[in-house]
Formats: sequence, C-alpha cells, structure tokens
Amino acid sequence: MSRTWYFLSNYLIILLLSPFLNKMLASLSKKHYLYFMGIIFVVMSLWSTLAEIDGIKNVICIKKIVDPYMGKSLGGFLLMYIIGGYLRLFVKQKPLEKRKPNFKYLGIFAALCVFDFVLAAIFPQYKPAFGMFNNPIVLAESAMLILFFRDFTFSSKFVNTVAGTTLGIYAIHENPYVRDWLWKVANFSNKHLYDTIIYIPIVIITVLLIFAGCCIIELLRLKLFEFVGNKINSRKSITYGDHYTK
Repeated sequence: MSRTWYFLSNYLIILLLSPFLNKMLASLSKKHYLYFMGIIFVVMSLWSTLAEIDGIKNVICIKKIVDPYMGKSLGGFLLMYIIGGYLRLFVKQKPLEKRKPNFKYLGIFAALCVFDFVLAAIFPQYKPAFGMFNNPIVLAESAMLILFFRDFTFSSKFVNTVAGTTLGIYAIHENPYVRDWLWKVANFSNKHLYDTIIYIPIVIITVLLIFAGCCIIELLRLKLFEFVGNKINSRKSITYGDHYTK
C-alpha cells in the first residue's frame, strides 16, 4: 500500500479480481467483448496517451477522470488483462502437436518498436508518450509477443526454476533500501559514466549480477518456506492422527 512495489500491488489485486473478471469476460460474445475492450482502450490507452503529447494535451485532459500513471496503474493492468483475455478466447490456437512460433508476430513487434522510436525522433512533442506502458503502440507490441510465445514450445526445468523467482527478484531489488544501495554501488548516479560507450557492458553485467544474486536469495527463501510448511503440515497430521486414533 506504500507504492513501494506498485507492480506487485497491482498483480495481487488483479489476482483477487480475476475469478470475477473471468466469469464476466467469458460470458461476452466476441462482438460485445470488442465493444467493452474498445471503451476501456480509449479511456485507459488512447485518451491518456494523447493527453501526454505536447500541444495535444492543451486540448485533451484526463485529470480528475482517470490516473493511468503511464499504464502503471490498476486501470492499465485491467486493460492488459482484458486484451490478454481476448487473445485467449477469440484468437484461435493450433493443436499442441502442430504449434510452432509464427515469426510474423515477431516481425510486427520489431516494426512497431522501430515506428515508436521514429515517432519520438521526428516529433519531440511525442517523447512524453514514448514507451508508456499504455501507449497503443506498446500495447500492440505486447500483444505480438504474447501471440509469438504462445506457440513457442520449450521445456527446461532450470528455466522454470529461475522463472519462478522473477517476482521475488523484483520485490527484493525494488525495496527502497536495496535499490538505493545498488544504485550507489553501481555508481549509476555518476553522470560521466554515460559519456563513453563502456557504460553499456557495465549496465549489462550489473543487471546479470543483480538478477543472479536476488535469484539465489529467492530460491533460499522458497526452500525455507517449503521446509517450515512441511514441518507445520507434518505436525498437524500427527496431531490429527492421534486425535482420530483416540
């Protein structure tokens, strides 16, 4: 509730709402789903993006109506959930044995990325909207990635284990105390760091080290919780077993 972990807060609220959202979304026809998604898209994406562009924002405003916070608010997460639901319900998927990644989606994703960069380069007034999570172009990029990886079959116990720690990695390194400490250690506050191209490998190495370190911490936490959980469950089973015997 302190907004220290806005993503985790939104994620948990969406999880709590998901049973009700799923029930409602599954009851809609494709036509009504498109109407509903279109309304949310205009309010939370198109309208709020235009309201960030210099010149246009003098005419279009979203203050006191919605606070999308560049797509990082609960409304932005709801929009992404609704779009994901549409892709799941109405964009047909081939049987498992016939699935293979469609590189058309990856190509569209790359083209949209270039288009977004070009807009920011040619029109300086567009830069405030560039990269916003709820920017229509960024939303389309996300949809293309979902469609590409949906048919991407891959199996690895190691990757699954590491992937299972990503939420923990986020929570650990985004803690204000940890984040400030990491920023100082990495010396990212030094403006001269960015004067030469050497900062690129420094940033990449730093990111990998932070990811690996937080991953290990999260794996240890998971093992600890599993150990404590097993101890509690075993004690309960012994207690209930004795009670049943008596």
